[in-house]
Amino acid sequence: MLAAVPLLSVIYGTRAIIAPGFAICAIVPALALQSPTWVYYRRMDYVRQRTLQAADPLIAFVATVIMAIAGLGYWALVLGVLAGSWTGRS
Repeated sequence: MLAAVPLLSVIYGTRAIIAPGFAICAIVPALALQSPTWVYYRRMDYVRQRTLQAADPLIAFVATVIMAIAGLGYWALVLGVLAGSWTGRS
């Protein structure tokens, strides 16, 4: 992913996507932190699993809206997704 960001910048002819692209790459390590929810899936405790997984989009939405109101522009989307990805873990 890190190699694709500059390549996409060249393809689209804009350097403005480099910084947000690199920031979004920080989501990949957060995906590994989802592994504790697999235990609840194996135990067929789907309510607990879905409850833990629901934190990610809820936090991302709230953080994005707050930052958008604060005037961060498209960075509100980038940072909101990052906030949800890193905090929505058990």
